[in-house]
Amino acid sequence: MIMRAVDVQVAFPGLLMILLIVSVVGPGLETIIVVLALTNWMIYARVVRGIVLSVRQTAYVEAAEMIGCKPGRVVFKHILPNLTSPLLTLGILEFTNIVLAEAAMSFLGLGIQPPATSWGLDVANGKDYIFVAWWLITFPGLCISITVLAINLFANWVRVTTDPQEREKRFARAKAVERRRQRPATTIERA
Repeated sequence: MIMRAVDVQVAFPGLLMILLIVSVVGPGLETIIVVLALTNWMIYARVVRGIVLSVRQTAYVEAAEMIGCKPGRVVFKHILPNLTSPLLTLGILEFTNIVLAEAAMSFLGLGIQPPATSWGLDVANGKDYIFVAWWLITFPGLCISITVLAINLFANWVRVTTDPQEREKRFARAKAVERRRQRPATTIERA
């Protein structure tokens, strides 16, 4: 039932849905927060469902069920720990989409309203003066870009450090490099 609602909501473009809801309800900070939450929840639902379905089929979960572990124990000890890394990474990556959507809404005049400030609002206010004072739109645009890039790099770091498979790959690469350094040079390499 929930996944059917997700499928219906995914059928509509996110930004178009945000524009529609904000134009009906009215612009403002609270409206943007609610609308972004309403339009981004389905991504989390799909990821959680996919991970739970794949983890439920692993050998250790099946073994725990066979020896008689209660469903609550299986959920809290085996399934939920496997959700933390992907959901943490997804949450950080989705924050970049929220930053971009808020800047776009503020640029269009449907987001944060003056006297409050937003980088999108700063770009919108400076667009009329682009040939006279180019820095009015350049620096807010650079701030948006640098913020999104920094958040993406942070999300990648979180994914690598929290995912057990990535840790194993990193450990294996480090061991391979260490073995190559310790290997004595052969006659072909000396020449």
